[in-house]
Order: sequence, then structure tokens, then C-alpha cells
Amino acid sequence: MKVTERKRNEMPQQREARLAKRRVKDGARREARKETEQQLQRQQRLSVDRSRSRSRRQHETTPERELRQAGDRARSQLRRERETTPDRELRQAGDRARFQLRRERETTPDRELRQAGDRARSQLRRERETTPDRELRQAGDRARSQLRRERERELLIEKCARQETELGLD
Repeated sequence: MKVTERKRNEMPQQREARLAKRRVKDGARREARKETEQQLQRQQRLSVDRSRSRSRRQHETTPERELRQAGDRARSQLRRERETTPDRELRQAGDRARFQLRRERETTPDRELRQAGDRARSQLRRERETTPDRELRQAGDRARSQLRRERERELLIEKCARQETELGLD
């Protein structure tokens, strides 16, 4: 039976159901197309915004750069302070994974360049810091070193205990 014959033979309820189904499908297609177009527009706006920002950053003077960076840091700090603990842990885990992946992918010259930049930035930061800041940083460094040594010691004890258990020296 051909489609035209079916349409002639169908009951009014069947016809209404078929047309309703088509309207729903058409609406879904329109919604999907609209969403795709909106997403494309958002990406284009973001791309334009990025290129504008990049262009603006290339032409800014040192005081403007320092001001912008200070604002960026303040906004990041505010965002981090508002974060809940699970969000913070998730963000930090993601950050660590991203940095790890970036470091694994980088070539030796890139690594050497990054490390030289890291050292230069650290040196510059240390030269700029005031005495209280320096004392605070050094205290933090000592505390982190102490924690690392304690963790290494605990891991060594656990490793020895495991080996004793495996060898049956309980």
C-alpha cells in the first residue's frame, strides 16, 4: 500500500497523531539547529574576545600589565575563596593533571626554557618580597620540607613492614 493510499484510508485520529508526531520532530530539529547556531555564535564571540584581549595585552605598557595581572590575581583569589571544598579539590586535581600532561608532552628545549623562566620568576619574586613576606615564605618552605620528610619516612616504614610481612619475619 502506498503512502497516499494510507493517508486516504487513515482515520482522523491517526492523521492527527501522524501530523503531531511530525510537528514534534520538526520542532526538535528546529531546536537542535537553533542550539547549534547559538553555540557557533558563542564560539565566534569568544574567539573575537580572545583576539581582542591578546591584541590589547600586546600593546599595554608595564604599569598597565601589572595592574591587569593584579586584577586577574584578585579575581582568581575571590573565586577560590568562594569555592566549596569538593570544588576546590576537583579544580586542584584538574590543575595538577593538566600541568603533568603539559610537562610530559614538552620537549627538552621547551622544558629547559620553562625551567629557566620558572627560576627567573622565582628570583624576581624573592627580590621584590619584603622581610615579613620572606620570613613567611621561608617558614612555609620549612614546613613543607618537614611534611615531605615525614611522609617519606612513613612510606619507608610501611615499605619495610610490607617486606617483613612478605618474608614472614613478623
